[in-house]
Amino acid sequence: MTKFMLILYLCTSVSGTPKCNQESIISYQFANWSDCLIQGYRMSHNRIIEMYDIEMVNMDRLAIRFECKEFKTENT
Repeated sequence: MTKFMLILYLCTSVSGTPKCNQESIISYQFANWSDCLIQGYRMSHNRIIEMYDIEMVNMDRLAIRFECKEFKTENT
């Protein structure tokens, strides 16, 4: 069975070139690509709003990058 893991990364563009934390902020599993993708946009938006104030986002030029990684699981 194929599943998708959503991984969110916190990034900063202060230096002009985006630098993303290699450790994921959070990860979730989804049964299909579409669900993973839609949730990635939602969670990125919510994470910035909930965890960081406007001054910090502007000063550090914060952004969330996400990816949906495919992986295989055994059928049980």
